[in-house]
Amino acid sequence: MMQKSAELLSALAAVIDETKAHIHRMDDLTLQALAANLPPKAPAGTAEMLMLLLVFREAECRERRNLGAKVLNFPQLGGLTISPR
Repeated sequence: MMQKSAELLSALAAVIDETKAHIHRMDDLTLQALAANLPPKAPAGTAEMLMLLLVFREAECRERRNLGAKVLNFPQLGGLTISPR
């Protein structure tokens, strides 16, 4: 049982890493479109929530790389606004 759990967790980690790499390769417009199509209030622990987090982390990384320049214009999400720091 423990071995099967470890195998499944390893497979999940590999899929998450592949998804991160795919998001990283997206151009700004594609990333923005993906963010606009994700549910703004995804339940915790769901694939949608994970995707939303990965997309926003990538957007933040791009903003930092561009010295705070606003790279992506994300819509307001449940009372939160994404803006450069």
